[in-house]
Amino acid sequence: MIKHQTEFDQFADNYDKLLKKSITASGFEPVYFDEHKIKTVYNDYTADDKTIAHGIQILNFGCGTGKSEKFINKYFTDCSIHAVDVSEKSIEIAK
Repeated sequence: MIKHQTEFDQFADNYDKLLKKSITASGFEPVYFDEHKIKTVYNDYTADDKTIAHGIQILNFGCGTGKSEKFINKYFTDCSIHAVDVSEKSIEIAK
C-alpha cells in the first residue's frame, strides 16, 4: 500500500478547534451539531417503526475524527458502525 498524506490530514490535529471557530456565530458548540445530525437521521429513519433501527449496519463515510459515533450508538442501539475517511490521521484520532 502506498502511503500518502491527504489534504485532510493536515487539519486532523486541530479539527475540533477549527470547527468550533467556524461555527461561533451560530452560538452552539460543535457537539450540538454532531448529535443533531444523527438524531435527525434516526427520527427520519424510524418515523414509522422505532424497532427497525436495531441491529442495522451503518456506514459513516467521512467519519473524520469519530465525533458522531457516540451519537450513532446512542440512537441506533445494537448497530454495527463501519467508519471510513480519506484521512489516515483522522482515523488514528478516531480510534
